[in-house]
Amino acid sequence: MYNDFINKHTKKINNFEHIFFAFSDKQFKEGIKKMGLTESEDDLKKLIQVSNGGIILKEHYKEFKKMYTAFDEELKEKMKEKDFAIDAFLFELGNHEYCITYDPTDTLESLGLTMKGLDNNSFLADCFKISKNRYQKQNNY
Repeated sequence: MYNDFINKHTKKINNFEHIFFAFSDKQFKEGIKKMGLTESEDDLKKLIQVSNGGIILKEHYKEFKKMYTAFDEELKEKMKEKDFAIDAFLFELGNHEYCITYDPTDTLESLGLTMKGLDNNSFLADCFKISKNRYQKQNNY
């Protein structure tokens, strides 16, 4: 469920033609070339960094932001479904190495939540508790 949601949105982001991802100088140079830019100061001013190593042309930021806002809204709606919410929490607990840190902060933030937010939402708090228990059983602790 949640994995399908992530894959669908990852594909949309990767297919956004005005973005490239750079985690090294080489990737950055390849990316600006792909965008038809050079390393000149004027060309570099045309770029803006977004999350997870993504870099886009500033002129397409509003379009990108609109796409991300739609993802967030869809996630909020889907988190109202018990099975989806449990699956999302379970996935993100693993993704953010809860078994090592025992800190749910990154897990919750990845889903647009906080501990205080869980305190104010008994449905999500229950789903999180179920997920945490499953995660702990799966990881033998």
